[in-house]
Amino acid sequence: MSIRWFNLEPAERERVERILAQLLTSEEKVALAFIFGSFLEGGPFRDIDVAIWLAEEGDPVDAALYAEKLAARLTKAVGIPVDVAVINFGPGWLKHRALRGKPLVVKDEVAYAALWANVIDERLGLAHHEHAQE
Repeated sequence: MSIRWFNLEPAERERVERILAQLLTSEEKVALAFIFGSFLEGGPFRDIDVAIWLAEEGDPVDAALYAEKLAARLTKAVGIPVDVAVINFGPGWLKHRALRGKPLVVKDEVAYAALWANVIDERLGLAHHEHAQE
């Protein structure tokens, strides 16, 4: 099985981002959505990485199933594989990578600020812990 690579012009990338933002905005369960990874770097990419923050956390298994179905719908809409990660249950490094990407949907400013605060606190805590061990 070979891996397919995509390389889009900037205008086409913007079009894909607009489509994703529109679709994700219409998703009732999605409070926040970010695009991140190689798609944003401007060169070739294999898929589009999207991180979502669910308005209601619920069950991690249900969230994973929702992400899988959402990824299939987004992939169909843009014609490029989309990988969706639910960051409510994700590790700190994934939340950090998502936040370093580009926001597509921000329906809940408080959740957005809390996510940033959580990631900063976690990263500072790690830095403090590593420094304390030296």
